[in-house]
This record gives sequence, C-alpha cells and structure tokens, in this order.
Amino acid sequence: MAVPTTNFGMSDIEAEFGGTPPTQLSEYYGLGSAPASGEIAMSDFAGESAGLWVKLSDQTVSGVSSVTFDGYMDSTYEVYCYTILGYNPASDGRELQFQVNAVGETGYNESFTVPAARASNDEAAGGGSKGLQYQAGNTTGYINITTSVGSGSDESASGQLFVYNPGSDALWTHFQWRTSGYQLSNYQYDTFGAAICRTATAIDDLQFKVSSGNFDGRFILQGLPHS
Repeated sequence: MAVPTTNFGMSDIEAEFGGTPPTQLSEYYGLGSAPASGEIAMSDFAGESAGLWVKLSDQTVSGVSSVTFDGYMDSTYEVYCYTILGYNPASDGRELQFQVNAVGETGYNESFTVPAARASNDEAAGGGSKGLQYQAGNTTGYINITTSVGSGSDESASGQLFVYNPGSDALWTHFQWRTSGYQLSNYQYDTFGAAICRTATAIDDLQFKVSSGNFDGRFILQGLPHS
C-alpha cells in the first residue's frame, strides 16, 4: 500500500517505509523519490511504495562491541533481513558474530545447530582455498558469520543475514547468511552458512557482536510481509 498522493503525514511514511515514531525525514534518505543526501521533502514520498521489503531499523555505529535489535522480530513479517555494511573491527582477525533471545528470555544464549563454509583467494590471485568454516551440533555461543576480517582503513566485511519465520511458536527458526570480507592476510573471503535455533518458541531479539574488542559499521533491518 503506497503513501497517499495528498493529505499525508509522517505516520503514513512510517507505515510504508518503517520506523519507530517519532521519526524525521532524514531517516528516509534513498527511499521513495528521496535523494541519497541533501535536501529532502515530504513531497518525495507522495504516492511512493516501499516495495516488498519494509525498513524497520537502521543503525550506524562506531567503536562499539555490539549492536542489538531487541523486540523487532515477531509474526508481523515472515522473513527478516539484516544487511551488514562496512563491518570494520578495531583489531585484526576479529569475527562478526550473532545470537538471539527467545521471547521472554535474556542472555543471548539460545541453542543452535550450525554448518558454515568459506572460499578464498589471495590479493595476487596466487592461490585460494575452500572448505568448512565452522560447525556445531548444539552450541549456545555466538555464531561467526565472517572470516578473520582485517582492521585496516580499507578492510571490511559486508553481507546479509536472513531469519525465517521467527514468530512461530511451533517450528524451530532457520537462519542463513553470506558475507564478503577482506581478511587480515590479504585474502578475500566468501563466507556462507545456515543455522537452526533449537527451540519451538518465537524469537524476538538479535544481537551482533565482535569476537573481541570494538568495531564500526552500518546495520539495516528489513521485514518481508506475508504474501
């Protein structure tokens, strides 16, 4: 359902493009007909639609040890997508990880079964590798979704983490991710994996953290409505 063409307000923009009131127009750069930067106006959203995905949260962080999305996931959307842009750890070789809470729980220590793999090639194209990156049969720890990312000013990792049907109280919740990262030894890594959260309770919280130290980056959460 698009934003009306006339007589609309911020609540109409929030309903279409996501956001928790009170919002400001500056939170919606690049959406509708709005520019990516500079002057933005209400008229940029007249008659505009968000398309399939609805933006729920957008966090840009610097020098933090974790990023938390509490209470965003429920049965409102069938699929949630976390987009990671420019994850840059303060120290070499630090992994980006995630964990979740079931509804009513705290501590980010739900039980997971995880297979993950990776492929790489070095900067000079002199040789790469492929193989198992990580696996666990029943872990309550944080799950790695990158491979030894470098801390240089031009080194980072980006990618996406998908969460499927987290609002279900009957089925275990599935996760799937893929990230592209520049490794501390000048290798480019493609890291991909899947996981299942071993609880038939709805999942509502998700947290990203670094394996040690702090990091910078941008994290965007979107939801895919029921068809």
